[in-house]
Amino acid sequence: MPWSIQPASEQTLSAALSLFLRGLVEPTRSQVFQEFFTLAQQGHLVTRHFALLFDSMTPIEAIHFEVVTGQVGIVQLPCFLPQETTGKTNYLLNEMIQNHPELRFAYCLTDDSPEAHEALTQAHFRRITHMETWCVDLEPLAISETSPPPEGIIHHPQSIHDSVSLLAQTQSRSTDLPELEGIRTPEEVWRGYALVAPQESSWWMHSREGEPVALAIVDQRQSHRWGLAYLGILPTFRQKGIGSLILSRILAKAKSAGVKMIDLLVDSRNIAAKHLYASQGFRQQISRPIYLRIPNR
Repeated sequence: MPWSIQPASEQTLSAALSLFLRGLVEPTRSQVFQEFFTLAQQGHLVTRHFALLFDSMTPIEAIHFEVVTGQVGIVQLPCFLPQETTGKTNYLLNEMIQNHPELRFAYCLTDDSPEAHEALTQAHFRRITHMETWCVDLEPLAISETSPPPEGIIHHPQSIHDSVSLLAQTQSRSTDLPELEGIRTPEEVWRGYALVAPQESSWWMHSREGEPVALAIVDQRQSHRWGLAYLGILPTFRQKGIGSLILSRILAKAKSAGVKMIDLLVDSRNIAAKHLYASQGFRQQISRPIYLRIPNR
């Protein structure tokens, strides 16, 4: 079989995106294509993370495969994977996994389709839950910053590295992907979030009596659309209104900065978080399955 695999380059990015997005219909496909190109030009999308499958010199399949923090893999399959290309996707995905034996785990958020399920199960991924995308449109909302309660204050850390311990503690007994608890080191988790929120102003802490008890991380790389990357509270301080306080402050800050929209991902099993987001004006948009691959489990 004359198939070979190469990372995409500036010269082959157009072909990679055309294959990756071919399941979308117009005009959505052209819009998303342009968004990907813009992100690549701005340095927010790494071209080489698209793995291309070639038949001789012709690209015939593409997936997005990224290794982060050394031993964690993030996989994205083509949008609405066509049935006739499942075999090529299986081959490319399996080869990429086998070429990275150091991975402690890999995960994939994908479309809910038999084709995607077949490709991932053949690469020894298992479906664990659904991740829901929630979004709030800030323009029609009347938002104002409220004063913090006497027993707490919201602030930014002097150094985001100071948040490593708090991040680890607030993840304890979380309902968001509990399957990953204990697999990653706190430092690895921190580095992953630092990639999308590299500034201290993107890390929000809530402290009581001088001790931080909650943490939120905001992806502010796009000026018109922010992402709530993380919101966690120490187990003993949950269900006390702290999440609502932090989230309302973030929404107010975003609106004052001219942000149009904030979105987030949440595990479908995290009922308490979904109630919080709904109370702040967020609404569920889509739900997609998430697959996990942990070697030797």
